[in-house]
Order: sequence, then structure tokens, then C-alpha cells
Amino acid sequence: MGNIHVVGGENSFTWLASRSRFGKKHRLINGGDQQILLKKLATKNKKRLTDPAVVPIWNSNSGAIVLDDRTQENLTAGTLKGDAGKIVDLWGKQISFSLGTLGNKLSKKCAIYSVIVAKHQCSDFFITNDMTFCDASTTTIACQDFIAKGQNGDGLLCSVELLRKNKINILKKDVANPFNYTVFFGLNKYPAKNQYTPKISLGCFLMDLQGHNDLPTEFILHWNEIAKSKNIISKKNIIHSMPKIVFILRFEESKVLLLMEMPIKKGLKNPWMPVSGDSSVKLLGQVGLLNKSFSKEISGLSMRFRRLPKKDISIFYERRYEDQNKKICNCFWSCPQLNISVHGFEPDLVKNCARLQVDRLNNLSKEGMNLLPEVKSILNRYDKDIGALKLANDSKPDTFQPRKRKLPPSIKTNH
Repeated sequence: MGNIHVVGGENSFTWLASRSRFGKKHRLINGGDQQILLKKLATKNKKRLTDPAVVPIWNSNSGAIVLDDRTQENLTAGTLKGDAGKIVDLWGKQISFSLGTLGNKLSKKCAIYSVIVAKHQCSDFFITNDMTFCDASTTTIACQDFIAKGQNGDGLLCSVELLRKNKINILKKDVANPFNYTVFFGLNKYPAKNQYTPKISLGCFLMDLQGHNDLPTEFILHWNEIAKSKNIISKKNIIHSMPKIVFILRFEESKVLLLMEMPIKKGLKNPWMPVSGDSSVKLLGQVGLLNKSFSKEISGLSMRFRRLPKKDISIFYERRYEDQNKKICNCFWSCPQLNISVHGFEPDLVKNCARLQVDRLNNLSKEGMNLLPEVKSILNRYDKDIGALKLANDSKPDTFQPRKRKLPPSIKTNH
């Protein structure tokens, strides 16, 4: 039995995500909150933690975990670059916040205890009620605070398992916003080495931006050079073998970090080609090896969130909010049929990354590449109408904006 260090204690969301991912053969250890655990994993730390660890990195509703904190932005960027050890797993999981109360009802003016990011992940719930938010760095700490300080009629937002463990009355099983999932990084080591056969390589690029949100020409040329390599073209399924952009983060005012995945070559050879000549693009190297494609898994997750009508062949999800007078925009684009998904915090950056990948497949289709009929159909529609994939500048993305609504009947209030 090996140790896995996770954010929060037993029945925190990271604890539950790790248990479902790796089974019950491992001991899950509370590694503190996200920032504390990442600092323990820092490669420059002389006493760094070398055991496997699981850390949440970004969320579909809140963006990067605690994005308003500059320290946190640097930690997130550092994790993408490999500053917290190698990335050995990467997956998304739906997060369902359950509402528990002291007593049988929620008071009209009550205190709600939860992890900090719940303010954004459950913003639809908060906008409909007059509440005081008592935040904590993990849901397990919020639960402890709730038990110690909460009064009759106060509420706790956490996992249903944590409520049951502490015998807290469950008022509603899910109050999270729609399409609420969190992406988790497995770092350092894969818990079961004998069961782990790496198939996917993660590469990280650092680049200057052209204008405000345009990817540099050097990167587009380099991406196409990688995508046209014999190792990619020779594969039977180009959808699975094509390099995928999975995440883009503005690192500095005029720079971005871009995380990509691609099947590894035989013998675990690094598939990432160095950027040739003088360029504003830098390959930071292979930052991780995965057993499963993140793009494929997250595309499947997005399909489960919504049953897409036949006319809807992609999802563009965008949520905007303000935190401490800072405007936050969080975006996710996915086309499950093409096995492509991109996450980032600026609509144009996300769309530009998506467009690059779709255009590549569209060109291959025109050149006579043998693609599945449903893939050809999607690309043909995109070719005729650029808005079909919700990538046009004037297209209206799918948005789930907070909406005012009456309190659900299942939530009772004291007046």
C-alpha cells in the first residue's frame, strides 16, 4: 500500500476524486490546502515531497483555483511547467456540492460554510439567497468550522459523503452550477507503477502573443510541423494521434503557457520537436507522461453533462464574474466528435487554439485523408459555416449565466 498526498482530509473532493481514480489500495494523506501541497512538491524545495500527490488545478466555473491570488497564478503556471514534479495523471471529474444544515431548515439570513471556490462553483445558489459566506481553504476545514461555530439554520456546502460522515442533515444533494467539473493533476509518481504504461506525452510551450490574443505565427508553423510528422500521419486514427492543445494560460501580460498532449513514440521517446531558429516560442520540454488521453476523457465528460441535439456539434462554455474587483473570465470549448477540448481564461485565446486544431483536420479532409463519416460531416458543416462550431467572432456561445430564481421547494427557510 502506497501513500498519496491529497488536498484536504477524508471525503474532501480531492480525496474522493483520488479514491475513485486509484481505488482503495492506497493510503490517502491530508497534504493541506492546494498552495501548501504544491509548495511541498516544489522541485526547488530541499525537503520536497517525493510521494505521489493529487492537486486540483482548475475548475469549469471558478477558473484556476484561487485565480485572484497572484501567488496562486504562479503556482498554477509552475505546475504546468513541471515545477512540482512530473505530471503523471490528468483528469476531470464532476463536482456536486451538497447542502447540509444545523437543524432541519436553512435560515433566511444564515451563514454558509465552504471551501473558497464554492463561491463561484455555486454562484447561482448564492445569488438567490441573503447569506454570509464563511470560507476555508478546504471543505474538510469548512466542515470543522461549521461544527464548531455554526448556529441553528446555518449551512455547509461540501460532498454528500462528508455530510453523512459527520451526521449533518442533508437538505439538498446538489446546488452546484451547471457544468461544474474540476481538473486534477497527479504529480511526482503514478501510485501503481506495475499497472502504469504511459501512452500520452505532455509538452509545455511558452510564447509571446501577437497583438492581444493571437497565437504567434512561429507557434502555428511549429504546430503544423509536428502535426505533419510521419509519426502522426502514419497512424490509423488521426483524431487520436493529432497533437491536442488542452490548456492555455496567460503567464505574463504578453506571454502565455500552453499545455499540449500527443501519443508517445515507441520506446517512450520524447515526441516534441524543438523549436527551430530564433523564435518567440520556447518548448519547455516534456512535463509529463499519461496513461489516458485527457482530451478524450474530458470530451466524454462533456457529453455526459449535456445531451447535445444533432444540430449542436460542440460546446462553448463561458462564465464571467468579479472577484475582489478583478474581472475573471473562464472558458471551455469542446467538440466530442473530434476528441478536442481546450480550457483557458480568455475567449479569443481558447477559440484560436480550437480553430487551429479544427482547421488542421478540415485541411486533411479536403486532401483526401480517410476520416470517419461523422467526422467528415462535422468538418464539412464547419467549412460551409464557420459559426457551426461556435468559433466565429459573431457566434453566440453557450453560456450558463447566474440567474435569479425562487428557492427550490426542497430548501426550506426560517423567517
